[in-house]
Amino acid sequence: MHPGIRLLLDIGARRPDLLLTDQGRVITAMMEAGWNSAQLRHVITHRPLPDRVRTTVGAIIAARLRAVHAYQPPALPDSWRHDSDVPGGVAPVVPVSQWSSTVPAFRTVVAALAYRALVECSGCGAVACQPQRRRPRLVARPRLRQAIARTEDATRERSPSGRRPEEADDLLGTFATDGAFGFDPFPFLQAIHDAGLRAVVIGQVAGIMHGSTELTGDLDLLWDGTPDEAHALRDALALCGCTGLPDLDRSQVGYRVTGASGDLCTPALPWGAMDVTPCLTLAQTTRDPAGFTIRYAALDDLIRMRRALGRPKDQRRADELARLRT
Repeated sequence: MHPGIRLLLDIGARRPDLLLTDQGRVITAMMEAGWNSAQLRHVITHRPLPDRVRTTVGAIIAARLRAVHAYQPPALPDSWRHDSDVPGGVAPVVPVSQWSSTVPAFRTVVAALAYRALVECSGCGAVACQPQRRRPRLVARPRLRQAIARTEDATRERSPSGRRPEEADDLLGTFATDGAFGFDPFPFLQAIHDAGLRAVVIGQVAGIMHGSTELTGDLDLLWDGTPDEAHALRDALALCGCTGLPDLDRSQVGYRVTGASGDLCTPALPWGAMDVTPCLTLAQTTRDPAGFTIRYAALDDLIRMRRALGRPKDQRRADELARLRT
């Protein structure tokens, strides 16, 4: 059983009104990112529910988790550390009165973000963050990890359809194809870094890294098309099990490696009226704990790319990304 589910079951035993195991995988991902049970317990239980809940308790708790997951796990003093973050080694509840002077860093993140500074909407469960606050880029990787786990869950009972990612429609995208089965782009992203390739993640994987909730079944990349980069790209492809190397002289070509497939695009590919060359230099970066860096399209560039393509799924996802920007 996932440690996040076990923690929530323990919370549910103490607070039955808050029992919800469907957030277990989110909790697990947050634990892997460094959050411990004392912090998560506080986020979930230390504030009363809104007086009028017009959706579900699950929506409220999910919003609380999303709000704090956008930030680094706060550091704790050694006296608050525990050998286990699950029942059997349950972290003690830390009195709020201890936060005001002894651990300001912990109080700043958990108390300010999860206790008073954020107000929950009783209609949708969303948390109203302070305006103009930019989310740190370090959350991009955990978002992608969570999306991969969600994709695995969503496809576990699904039967293969025989549709390949390149046969995706313009409405649902590649998540509705067999590309979603076993989708895990991280090995290839690490190989890209190890090969010295400065390719940029585009498409829905980049959207997920910015906070989009729609899942996908392919990994699209933008690279500059130069001979040196082509050599590095061939190395990365071969390292991840690509036996039939694609023709990298083309402005757009499909590829398939272990765990992922998609399109390799260069700025020579027509992209509506948009010149995508600046996207290579304006890309954002996030660092994986394994020691490799992922470059992905900046939010404004990704929105423009979506608008330029103009398919129904692109317009829908561009609208979602635009809402994340405000």
